[in-house]
Amino acid sequence: MKGQKEIGEIKKKIIPAAVFLGGILLFVSTLAPATVFGDPTEYTLMPHLWAILHPPGYAFMTLLVKLWQTVIPIGTLAYRTNLLSAFVGATAGVMVFGSVRVLGRGGEAWAAVFAATSLYTASNFWQHAIHTNAHIVTAMLASISIFLLLRWRQKGDDRWLVAFGFMAGLSVTHHPLLVLGFPAYALFILVNRLRWRSLLAMMGGGLVGLFPWLYFPIRASIQPPPPFGPGDMNTLDGFLNLALARGLTNVNLFHFGLSEQWHRLIVFWSLIQLQFAWPVVLLSIVGLAWLVRRDPQAALLLGLHVLVNLAFTLNSVQDVMAYLLTPLMSLAILIGAGALALNEMLQHPKTPIIFRSFGLSALLIFPLANIFWLAPRISLRDLRDADAYVDSVFEHFAGKKMGAVLLSDWEHATPLWYRQYVDGQTLDPADVRVVYVNKPFADAVWENVEAGPLYLIEYNRDIVTLGFRLRAEGMFYRLAPPPATGRPPIVHPLEETFGPIQMLGYDLLTDSVEAGDSIPIILYLRASVATDHVIHPFATLGPWEHRFTTDSHWLTPYWQVNEIMAERWDVVVPLDAPAGEYPLSVGLSDLTTGEDFEVRVSLGKVMIEKPGFGREALEKLGFLAANFGQGVGVESVRGWGGGLPIGRRLLIGRPSTVKTAPWAEPITIRPGESIELRIRWRALARIENSYTVFVHLLDSGNQLMVSRDYTPLGGAFPTMLWFPKWLPGQTVVDPYTLTAPPDAPPGDYYIEIGLYGLRSVVRAPAFDEAGNLAGDRFVVGGVTIVP
Repeated sequence: MKGQKEIGEIKKKIIPAAVFLGGILLFVSTLAPATVFGDPTEYTLMPHLWAILHPPGYAFMTLLVKLWQTVIPIGTLAYRTNLLSAFVGATAGVMVFGSVRVLGRGGEAWAAVFAATSLYTASNFWQHAIHTNAHIVTAMLASISIFLLLRWRQKGDDRWLVAFGFMAGLSVTHHPLLVLGFPAYALFILVNRLRWRSLLAMMGGGLVGLFPWLYFPIRASIQPPPPFGPGDMNTLDGFLNLALARGLTNVNLFHFGLSEQWHRLIVFWSLIQLQFAWPVVLLSIVGLAWLVRRDPQAALLLGLHVLVNLAFTLNSVQDVMAYLLTPLMSLAILIGAGALALNEMLQHPKTPIIFRSFGLSALLIFPLANIFWLAPRISLRDLRDADAYVDSVFEHFAGKKMGAVLLSDWEHATPLWYRQYVDGQTLDPADVRVVYVNKPFADAVWENVEAGPLYLIEYNRDIVTLGFRLRAEGMFYRLAPPPATGRPPIVHPLEETFGPIQMLGYDLLTDSVEAGDSIPIILYLRASVATDHVIHPFATLGPWEHRFTTDSHWLTPYWQVNEIMAERWDVVVPLDAPAGEYPLSVGLSDLTTGEDFEVRVSLGKVMIEKPGFGREALEKLGFLAANFGQGVGVESVRGWGGGLPIGRRLLIGRPSTVKTAPWAEPITIRPGESIELRIRWRALARIENSYTVFVHLLDSGNQLMVSRDYTPLGGAFPTMLWFPKWLPGQTVVDPYTLTAPPDAPPGDYYIEIGLYGLRSVVRAPAFDEAGNLAGDRFVVGGVTIVP
């Protein structure tokens, strides 16, 4: 008996250690090795500099990261800080494991292992655990808080409650949204008949846990002041502005009204299906029901924790995937409870012995399948895009003594700051000065237009609308006032004539790509005489012809005589292009007459190295309704009209005819009534752009009547905004409502959908099944408005 007891104690220690080690190995094997654009680099750099992070300041994380960076001597500062996320993510999994063991009263360990591994392999959690970010820390703090409360109830020892109070205090100093768990915590404590002495002890622990907040006023009082962040944190108003993120709450909190909650449930179901297989989600429901019967106090704690956090998260319009980490953690515990319920059923004498033999270990097939499917798609082991961008800035500007000004967004500014403050590589202001822009770029242009040559990182239509020319120069755009007649440096100069247009040369910015990627080229064109014809380039890559859209380009009728236009064009490689070397050439077409000029200019050969992940989706391309940019596919668009969502129509008995795009017969509605759309997106390849979806109702004269422009899933799931990003093979359902104006005249209308860049506003090109350009939109079908 004594030996069995000792073996049991050893197992109690070995199994959670194995769970933790398994999480570490999983995350480290896919960990980002270097800096990552945007917030991840900020979270790395600011603690290193004893600076202040963006609101709410993340006081606890600042101190945690600084401590980790100091005591862990592994790799570069960026890698070391990314490694902290792996450690934090593994810790959250162990807390989920421990919580399930408490709920099972130390019983079947497989249920707890299954819960932890389900969390580890959820795509959202996994992506957050392999790069530096604050939100994986948020999930860890919430998981520790739940474990401590369950352990307190189990042991009856108030030291666990004091530890919970301390953790609750730390949570507040990390992110104020962690207080969304407090109602669940408070009710759980109250139903367990808390004594006044215990309450005071817990509150004392909570007050001690607030100590990281002292970092703000102390740092503000030390000279020199922090290089980043506000300097007024030693005042009450300044402290509250930062710690409560006053400037952000009005933008993000409870953005959607009651009428849109049906859509938010659809969004929730789409996002949850990306994390867990549906049988696993079903187990969470079973687990909650099992707890209601067996442990109503724990059911109250976990159910309310999930409900409150989900209600907030799904009614936010920014950072939804980040905020979703906390309810995902709670769901993982409920999944473990469901596994415990299943284990009870398996132990029943009437259960077939074959099921009892495999037991809960068979459930591990779900997280193992997730690992097999996600690992190659989710891995950041080769991600060095931020470093490559910084290198390109130094290569383009260093030593040129141009006195240039580079207007930069947040994402691209942070790795430059890292290179300066950590690696000691500083750009000479005589070469270029980087200006971070947190306002409309048009305003920044007017503020800096006389400071030196102005450069942008990407095309910006608003700047062109102001009357400036944007000349592509390498991977950057140089602003030039019209008429831009000065001859820029051209890597491959030539002289070819296409009617009134001369091609003066070209730059091929890369000669090696993967299938689904873009080949950026710069064409230098000049109008020798004024023309009212739209003359536009096209490209041929091997057997594929690529016709560029006219969107976001300055068309020839507006060119001034002898202006030299230097514009960048992206030749998108088809997803099914076999590896090999292909010739690339360009020509010009007169879109006014519909005729191509006979001359073709060879740009050399381009090597397609490998198909990339997107090729796996090609078997399903045959039934794709649309393909945008060879990266985002539309599997289907379903629509119906009459003013009510289909779920509410079924409840009140009003039939609704659902149409699948492209539909031949129009949807009929009256003025003021609505059309419901369900767009099913499919990621075809790794997406490297943050897209906005446009859903337009236009009249027969192409005049816009109603527009819904949104980040996918109502802001919940950006295609790529730092991380997480869409992964090849993922599918989501995106709901939209178009309401006809009450005064809309009767007649024929139609609906179009598409994508455009979040900042550049450049539309993603649409391709047909053969990989040829088919425009920049998908017309889903007609609408008839009747009196």
